[in-house]
Amino acid sequence: MDSRPSQRGALEGRADLERLGFEVEEFGGGTVRLCAVPALLDLREAEGAVRALAEDLDGLDRGAGAGRPAAHRGDDACHAP
Repeated sequence: MDSRPSQRGALEGRADLERLGFEVEEFGGGTVRLCAVPALLDLREAEGAVRALAEDLDGLDRGAGAGRPAAHRGDDACHAP
């Protein structure tokens, strides 16, 4: 699958992805290869899932919501004293 440099960087060497059942490797020319995906994931959905993970991981690497799940980012105003 084609990917941006920031996405490739976010996916490289992530043991947490491997624990989830994903194996991603650099393929060259701005492309990564999906070597393995979780058995429960439909192969037609694999590329979209990896793209979404890459975006989330890239955001975490840049500090956007670090340490907080995406579902909880931005809701601080609702709970402000």
